[in-house]
Amino acid sequence: MAKQPTTEKILEWKARRGRSSFSGEILSKVEELARAWEKIDPDEGFADFVPVRLCTIIEVYVRETVREVVDSSPTYLDRAEPLLKNAKFDFLLAKQLHGRRVTMGDIVAHSISVSDLEHIISGYETLLPGYRSALPTVHERWIEDRDQGPSDPILDDVEHVLACIKRLFQVRHIVTHEMPSSAPYSTEDIPDFLASAGKFLSATDWFLTGELRGDVPQTQASMNILAGEELNSETVAMERLLVEIRQRGEADIDLLKASQDAWADYAEADANLRASLVGGGSMQPVVWAIQMTELTRTRIAGLQWWLEREEGSI
Repeated sequence: MAKQPTTEKILEWKARRGRSSFSGEILSKVEELARAWEKIDPDEGFADFVPVRLCTIIEVYVRETVREVVDSSPTYLDRAEPLLKNAKFDFLLAKQLHGRRVTMGDIVAHSISVSDLEHIISGYETLLPGYRSALPTVHERWIEDRDQGPSDPILDDVEHVLACIKRLFQVRHIVTHEMPSSAPYSTEDIPDFLASAGKFLSATDWFLTGELRGDVPQTQASMNILAGEELNSETVAMERLLVEIRQRGEADIDLLKASQDAWADYAEADANLRASLVGGGSMQPVVWAIQMTELTRTRIAGLQWWLEREEGSI
């Protein structure tokens, strides 16, 4: 069982990790390591680094994805309760939660054990029942390929891959915490470690993508269309809330309009700022729409207060 994380350690982790994507840059680390291994003489003493690094990549990936899953929906937060049965909440942690420097996803991700395969599978199963049984059939899910039917499973031999990952963690433990008279693996095992880690993470990533997002776009044109559709959906939801608030008659109509106009000006300016990072490129529309969607969701959460507040609450 993982040790209860402190607020300071979670914040230190987040600072060192920086702004992270759902999984992209983490998965690429396996490919980078594989390319480095191909260039290294196996007898140069680099081999021990590979299982240690691979396990670290897997652990970081699991914590990042568990955090995102838990924070993505109240459904997953409810399912995470068994993973928090030994968690202790103090005032400092509550303060960081209120200030949104730490999320419940952060707390869950740092409360679970990720030091062996069984704990990893158990954690995912708690949040996403059926994860283990789905692994043999997980495949890529591109929107553009819908008419062609499902692609081949990512794990062509799931039992071999899982056995290899299990052994990888055992090797890492021996290499890191013991001084064995002989290596607990051979250099011929390294390509299998690399390939199995890559397949395991890829299959897990596509499973999570399917559960949280469904089919995803592969081309820039599809990305732009999907981002536009998501923004339109959130905008419609926001407009409905505004209508309900006006109809209740509790908010000053003129001040509500002024507030909404000011928010719209801010949101557009902020989305323009974010999109300027890829100014003139084909990604600019999707970056703008994604930022605008996130800001709209935040605005929706703020407006929802007017419909949920108790009488006399200010």
